[in-house]
Amino acid sequence: MTCGRTIGAFVCASALLLLWPHRADARNLEDILARGAFSICADPDALPFSQRSGAPAGIQIDLAKLLADRIGVRLDVHWVALRSAARGVNCDAIMGSLAQAEDDDAGEHKTSKGVLRAALTRPYARVTTRIVIAEDSPPIQTLDDLRGRSIAVIHASLAHYLFNAKHIPVRTLYPSPEEILAAVASKEMSAGIVADWVFGWYRKSHPESGLRMLDSLVVDPDLDYNVAITLRNTDVALLERVNAVLDDLKSDGSLTQLFDRYGITYKAPSGR
Repeated sequence: MTCGRTIGAFVCASALLLLWPHRADARNLEDILARGAFSICADPDALPFSQRSGAPAGIQIDLAKLLADRIGVRLDVHWVALRSAARGVNCDAIMGSLAQAEDDDAGEHKTSKGVLRAALTRPYARVTTRIVIAEDSPPIQTLDDLRGRSIAVIHASLAHYLFNAKHIPVRTLYPSPEEILAAVASKEMSAGIVADWVFGWYRKSHPESGLRMLDSLVVDPDLDYNVAITLRNTDVALLERVNAVLDDLKSDGSLTQLFDRYGITYKAPSGR
């Protein structure tokens, strides 16, 4: 799996992407069916993606439950807060991994024995990063309209780098997208740059915030990416089964309904 044309470490380090290290003892489809369980690694406190206690469980947990149910097994979750800690956890899958539009299968990961190392499924959704402003803010038609306004981005993020390259001043006072959105809602900042999944969940959980996302204004193509599932040291049979389930979930509207429960407008992956 690559990290895009110029994204490099910026997006690979994003909190949206749980790109855990892999260990060689994950299970293939036959093993999963025999055991009666499909297991994932997930962050215990990372809504809208996952959380260990309380409701909702998170998009990645809900999606994993749908997968396990359609495979015909139960779901087991290994709660891992740090990516490095996952080295000792024998989970079968990571539910959120960056995938380029051309990464439709993991054939290039086959070994001589037919094992797939860190096989990437077909993408199941797309993340876009956009400008968020208060509903009563002056209109923004182009990026140049941001000049002279207080714009919040995450420090050392790809957005930070790209805005610097465009010579548009930004502020890096806030360590998380949620804090950026809170600052825009309180008018401390004129605008913020965040991913649509985070924005959708924030607006649903803070309906009084009065925020809107400028969906039609693309900040930079490198800030938008497809999301897939990493299957750890598995086989072609499990990859094909999961891909088939993902295709069904897209075609029957289940993914749209899942994202809607978190206030997120589902976007199908590009290139498909």
